[in-house]
Amino acid sequence: MAIIDISVPVVEGEMPIYPGNPGLSMRFHKSFDAGDDVCLTEVTFGVHAGTHLDAPMHYLHDAGGIETLNLETLMGPARVIAVENHECITAEELATKNLEGATRFLIKTRNSDDQWWTKPYSPDYCHMTADAGQLLYDHGMTLLGVDYLGVDAPDPNVPVHSLLLPLGVVLLEGLNLSDAPEGDYELIALPALFPGRDGAPARAVLRTL
Repeated sequence: MAIIDISVPVVEGEMPIYPGNPGLSMRFHKSFDAGDDVCLTEVTFGVHAGTHLDAPMHYLHDAGGIETLNLETLMGPARVIAVENHECITAEELATKNLEGATRFLIKTRNSDDQWWTKPYSPDYCHMTADAGQLLYDHGMTLLGVDYLGVDAPDPNVPVHSLLLPLGVVLLEGLNLSDAPEGDYELIALPALFPGRDGAPARAVLRTL
């Protein structure tokens, strides 16, 4: 059984930040170099930086925070599906894949091949269409993972979020799927517990079956 880390490193100045989100900064509040007896780091960042989970309240009024996500949904069998379309994840291409028997879908695109987490933010990332999200939901999806900071195209309208969050689908964003071939795995993706907040960073891994 092998473990594949599908999280991205959180590195100040070396990772993209979605436009409008808070920036990332880190500093040693205490350090051995400063003569302290411990190392203690202070971090400032938005909860949607890097690999993270969206809470329902991210886009839904009067919805729950990150603590309301069902932990059972965040752990269990998952299917990695690789798509060839460089622009977007379409229902037409997903319909050619094996979708039966899975409830957690991780969509691998050219974003992972491009190592998006090492480059400045680009609005040209491969995103999902609402029709694709609907198709996966119709096949029983409870969790959707994507390999960029957002599942939707960079637009004020967020059709995939607006479709799936009200349906209770968990969105896991900011993945690195470059080392995960298409197939079935066990997913573990647990968020930091920030009660009442709209998202949280996550460490996500796959275990081969």
